[in-house]
Amino acid sequence: MILNVISIVTWIFSLFGSLISILISIEILYYLTRPNIKAYYQ
Repeated sequence: MILNVISIVTWIFSLFGSLISILISIEILYYLTRPNIKAYYQ
């Protein structure tokens, strides 16, 4: 019972962490594809 609760809590935290990392990756991709940033790197 207690191990089951612990595994559910760790699963929720890992899901939350992966969602945060996906959002950060999307933010970086959006920032890098903006026109003024692209002009700076060319």
